[in-house]
Parts: sequence; C-alpha cells; structure tokens
Amino acid sequence: MSEGIKETKELLKFVIDFGEAIETALADKKFEIAELSLLIAPLMQVGPAFEGMDKLGGEMKDLTEAEMAELKAYVEDELDLKNDNLEEIIEKGLGLAITIYSFVKLFKKAE
Repeated sequence: MSEGIKETKELLKFVIDFGEAIETALADKKFEIAELSLLIAPLMQVGPAFEGMDKLGGEMKDLTEAEMAELKAYVEDELDLKNDNLEEIIEKGLGLAITIYSFVKLFKKAE
C-alpha cells in the first residue's frame, strides 16, 4: 500500500464495509434489532478510518496517477455488493471521478 494514500484507503475500507453491512441488513427490505450485529465490525473501524481525516486533503491534493489507479483497483477488489449493477455503477463512478480529477490537475499544471 502506498503510504501517500494510507488515510484515504482506511476511510474507503470503512465506507465499503459499512455499505456492504447495510446492504445485507436491508436485503429483506426491513431492519430488525438482530441485524445491528452486522454493523458492529464496520463500526469498530471508525477510529482508524477517521483518525487521519486531517491528512485526507493533502493526500487528495498530491495524488499521483499511480495512486489514483491504486485507489480504483482497491475499490474494485474490496467492494462486493450483492447487486452487481449497483456495484458496477459505483466502480465506474469512481473511475469517472478519477478521470475528471486527472483532467483538472492537467489544467492546474498548465497555469
């Protein structure tokens, strides 16, 4: 793992795990108290995920092309939703966001 995106990856890990737990809990279209146990493991990651929030801005500002590719691959590897269509939309959305970010950085270099 690139140290330049450590905090970003920790936050992504939390978001992915929490999202997957919510998807599982809501699979039957209702949420019951017993399903709270599904959220415990992701919530245990809150500390590490948000501990380095102050570093996220710097990590995003200094993202290299290799780090962007690493983040995209990380999400594609880690995200596993039961709804494959939604998973594909999220992964393509991230790819689009990375492409737009790269494009914006090109303009900033030209200035």
